[in-house]
Amino acid sequence: MNPAARLSPPAAQHGFSLVEVLTVVLIVGILAAIALPLITHQQEKAQDSGAKALVRAGATALEARAAQSTAYDATRADLLAAAPELDRAPAWTLDVEQRGFELRLQSESGTWFSMTRRADGTLERGCDHPRHGGCPAGGSW
Repeated sequence: MNPAARLSPPAAQHGFSLVEVLTVVLIVGILAAIALPLITHQQEKAQDSGAKALVRAGATALEARAAQSTAYDATRADLLAAAPELDRAPAWTLDVEQRGFELRLQSESGTWFSMTRRADGTLERGCDHPRHGGCPAGGSW
């Protein structure tokens, strides 16, 4: 028997070589390494968008109450009665003064978002992790 004929694979044999399988696994791994951080970042942005919406809802309720009573005198219980959706947040704080307020709310990503009405009537929106999730570079949304 010819030694060269003995070393060649039969014509009916099918499949992939080890090099081909490893190449495919490597490419899939690289694509996963690229895609995973992008997906995670989008989740944080979505969680932060929800937190911003809750802060806006709370601030709107505070403004409505102040329009009726001519002062920002709402308590935490008053605000929850007017905007019960705030209870969905992991944590939130409210500081009120005669002519202003600060409402801070934590998103599920851990970032704190705030809306502050100053005594001079200006409204400021801020966040504590600039360039992270839904918090822009300047720390103001």
